[in-house]
Amino acid sequence: MQRSGVNARLSRRRKAIIVIIIVDLFLIAFLLAFNYPMKTTSNEQFFLGVEIAYGNFDDLKSVVTEVKNYTNLIVLGLPEVSINRVMLDQSCEYIYQSGLNFIVLFTNTSQYNGWQNYTPAQWVSDAKAKYGEKFVAVYRWDEPGGDQLDNSRYQEVKSVSSYSDAASKYVSVLSPEIAKR
Repeated sequence: MQRSGVNARLSRRRKAIIVIIIVDLFLIAFLLAFNYPMKTTSNEQFFLGVEIAYGNFDDLKSVVTEVKNYTNLIVLGLPEVSINRVMLDQSCEYIYQSGLNFIVLFTNTSQYNGWQNYTPAQWVSDAKAKYGEKFVAVYRWDEPGGDQLDNSRYQEVKSVSSYSDAASKYVSVLSPEIAKR
């Protein structure tokens, strides 16, 4: 009979230890919840979108119509559109009227000679005023790394003495192009 009494005491002791551990865990969780409150949600908008990089205005309209119910951003990556001011205005107006945010690709500045003394910088200023926060940003330079690796005519770093020198020169070239927040 002594043996069952020992087992009963051990069983009660185990139950007591388990209860104490559970109570401690609840107390720790309670204290953490009040001392480290959860972060509140941000007011910043989350963008999810598509880039339109091929086609013409009719293709753009088709894509915008297709995706406007489940996305909130269009990246207008058609150089043919961004270098043609009339097409650019028409495309951005369509995207804006569809209720979407947008980013516009501006490519090599030598491409904008048909704008009759109107510059991409002026267009951006006007777009900010006209479209407000729906005009999110400018996509300035498409694939600078690709230009570098492919030895394209837009390759910025031509000769280097080492990998470290290449990296340093490349970062130096891109630094003015990268917007700082």
